[in-house]
Amino acid sequence: MNLGRNWKVGSPTHKIKKNKGMLLGALLPLVILPLVIYVFYLDSTRRIDVGFQQYFMKIVQNIHNFSNVISLSVLGNLVLFSLLLRRNNEWAARGVLISTLCYVVLVFVLKFFEGNI
Repeated sequence: MNLGRNWKVGSPTHKIKKNKGMLLGALLPLVILPLVIYVFYLDSTRRIDVGFQQYFMKIVQNIHNFSNVISLSVLGNLVLFSLLLRRNNEWAARGVLISTLCYVVLVFVLKFFEGNI
């Protein structure tokens, strides 16, 4: 029976790969977030000419827009998740999945407060 290289849950490589996946999954949406906002900014400059910093602050201050932008930026985790699974790096893929679920909870909380404000 072949259990693979890292079948022990307590092995040091297990913890490193799991932490690597959590870190990648948590930081990737934060890197993609300005790119998503910039794409929306390019679309809005056809209508209104405002600076990117003002537009960014407008998006961040409005809870409805911010939760939608976070949802779109988390889609980058889908690409990372599929790449990690394709490379048979299940522990890092599990970390990306867990951090994606944390972002889902964040978006759910933001949507909840949006309805009560």
